[in-house]
Amino acid sequence: MKTIHTRTYLSVLKALILEQQTVYLNISGSSMSPFLIHQRDAVRLQKPDHPPIPGDIVLYQRENGQFILHRICRMKNGFYYLAGDNQTILEGPVPPEQILAVVTAVCRKGQWFEAEDPRWQFFAIFWRRILCLRPLFIWMYTELTRQR
Repeated sequence: MKTIHTRTYLSVLKALILEQQTVYLNISGSSMSPFLIHQRDAVRLQKPDHPPIPGDIVLYQRENGQFILHRICRMKNGFYYLAGDNQTILEGPVPPEQILAVVTAVCRKGQWFEAEDPRWQFFAIFWRRILCLRPLFIWMYTELTRQR
């Protein structure tokens, strides 16, 4: 097996996305937990064919070159405000040109599903609207899953 640096890998994915290719990315990091779990889950990415909307999960590139996968929480004056599902602070404003791809499907616990799925809709609608209450819900989720 050959290992390459994440930034190199994501640069290749970026080039493929710009060529209208569909790409797959394994999740790395905990910012999208509990919806997407580090090194367990994956996403299918495509270049957006329309402007992303609140609730969409997007891959964007920060001004420092870092690639980030987060959910759009709101839009204002043509800019995006995003946060991971495990975060309570919005990042933004993010200009549209920094958004490279939108997630069109996720593989969670080995099962692929798309945005119409109720699990996705829970995070796209309810979860993104309760930023300040997320720590409480994450604590409750952790306690419930620990007891199993």
